[in-house]
Parts: sequence; structure tokens; C-alpha cells
Amino acid sequence: MTMLVHENPLKQLDRDRLLHPPDRIAAFVRRVAGRSYGGSERRSRERHRLPLPVIAVPVTEDCEPVDEAFRTFTRDLSTSGVGLLHTRPVNAGYLAVEIGTRDGDGRGMQVLVRVLRCRRINDHLYDIGGQFITRLNGDSSAGESGPGDAPPNSAQPAP
Repeated sequence: MTMLVHENPLKQLDRDRLLHPPDRIAAFVRRVAGRSYGGSERRSRERHRLPLPVIAVPVTEDCEPVDEAFRTFTRDLSTSGVGLLHTRPVNAGYLAVEIGTRDGDGRGMQVLVRVLRCRRINDHLYDIGGQFITRLNGDSSAGESGPGDAPPNSAQPAP
């Protein structure tokens, strides 16, 4: 399946201008990283508590940016989706997400995520849950494909 999308909003992003997430997000992630999940598990895929740095851009289904990019951390990760933490709610239906962002020229896995929930978990943090929809073009670190595998303005199905 090939999905036509506008320019990947993560491609031209000036990462140096993004503020790093507040220390309270990192502290919260560290506190819960080792805990197991409480309650009943409704997911078909096992999720893992895995704090990784993230850059996210709120976008439309066609990857048109609708709000400013932000840095944060994953709360958990599975083969079908991701949980993020952020200091404000996300009102967009989708996020262009780069997981495992590295400094310098390296890039993490870039995916389009459908936002399934955004709920306040305390006075300062929101839990954002989303489903992987497709891998965004130009992603050389996810799966077996590289930047030359996808034609311009296209995306590949998420793994």
C-alpha cells in the first residue's frame, strides 16, 4: 500500500530550535519505566515501557502541519503503536513522529501516527496514545527499506 502525503514535516525541521522537554517529563518516565501495567490489557500487541526521545509534529491525515513541533519522550512502544507524554494536550488527529532522535545528522524512525487518545494524567502531563499508520518517506533507519525505496511524496506502510 502506498499512501500519498504532502512533504514529510520532519524532513526540513530545524531540530536545534526545538525546546527540550521539561525535566518533569523525564522524571516521570524514569519513575514508571520499570513498572508493569495495571488493569486489563486491551492491546493485541505487547507493549514495552521504553523511554526514547521523540520529535512530534501535529498534522492532518495528509501530513500538513497544524501546530508547532515539540520534543518529548515515549512512555511505551509496541509494534502497532506508541504512547507519548507531553505538557499540553494534542488536538490534531495525527502526529508525524520521529522516535529515537539523535543529535547530529542521525535520524530516528519516522512514522505517521493516528492519535487515539489524549488524556490528562496529572497537573502537568498528558498521555497521548497512537497507532502507527505508515512509515514516512526518507526513513533510512526503520525496517529494511532506505530513503531510495519510496518515491517522493509517498509513504510506506508501517511495519
